[in-house]
Amino acid sequence: LYDLEVTLLVAQHSQRDPREYMPFLQSLHALQPLRRQFQIDNHLRHYSKALSALHALSSHNEVETYTVKHKLFTAALTLYKYDIPHQTTITALYASHLQSQSRHADAAMAYESINDYTSAYPLYALAHRWRESLTCAQLADLPSDQFQSLARSLATTCTEIGRAHV
Repeated sequence: LYDLEVTLLVAQHSQRDPREYMPFLQSLHALQPLRRQFQIDNHLRHYSKALSALHALSSHNEVETYTVKHKLFTAALTLYKYDIPHQTTITALYASHLQSQSRHADAAMAYESINDYTSAYPLYALAHRWRESLTCAQLADLPSDQFQSLARSLATTCTEIGRAHV
């Protein structure tokens, strides 16, 4: 419930001490409706609903911070489905999160989806996806000496993996 009057009525008829809930209700009463909705949902640990309230407030920096804190990347991407600049930011945050979880192939795909080929090609290499790594390296305009070094490294890795499976 977001209706503070009903909440106060229920709280008064409960066995709780008013000193427990009155300061919280008073602080909520001072907020604008969407900010109040965010505070209530956050307090109740309804993080996806709280994220929607932040989005409705157009508080994009808070949305980014809250998304990372509660790992709500899918929900945030849904909210920014038609807002490409913010969707790109959330995708980059998600890719970084995937990278920290050692999900290199997934992180690389996320970076590639936002055309960040410079971040994608090393992750594809770590995931032993040589075709994708070389393609992204080429799209990132990697200098030829670095590109050749990458190709040699990938060839060596593929050879070693091939020997392990024999």
